[in-house]
Amino acid sequence: NGVTARLNAVTASEATYQINVALQENGQADFASVQVASRPILNPVDCLWHDWTAWTICSVPCGGGTRSRTRTVAVQPFNGGRDCMGSTQDTGQCQTQPCPVCNPGSYLVKEVLQATCQLCPAATFNPSTGQVGVDRCLPCDRGMQSFGGAP
Repeated sequence: NGVTARLNAVTASEATYQINVALQENGQADFASVQVASRPILNPVDCLWHDWTAWTICSVPCGGGTRSRTRTVAVQPFNGGRDCMGSTQDTGQCQTQPCPVCNPGSYLVKEVLQATCQLCPAATFNPSTGQVGVDRCLPCDRGMQSFGGAP
């Protein structure tokens, strides 16, 4: 009363398998041929990173700053490969040496790659105000002498 199937022959080609099956129902035999597409067995491919870019210029010329670099994915994982581990961005410390200490009458100028002391403009002086840059140079009060030599 049931249907029974028996594998008769298998032939393989590049992308399909031909399966010949003998079917028998209620004592009568019938043959069928079935083609089954096969999936090629692919190896997993893990994620791969591109190399890191060059470091950016440090954010300050002295006194401790930061710099950064980036990378991108070169190959996305597929077929069950592993994801990329880590970050696309990296930061680090740079220019950790102390900035120069400027003498009275001068102020610190931080440029991209260097820090120097500049004299305050004439008719100004440089008290220990805690200010940074040319803001440290204040106008002379009456009776005070500037470090530039002008009253």
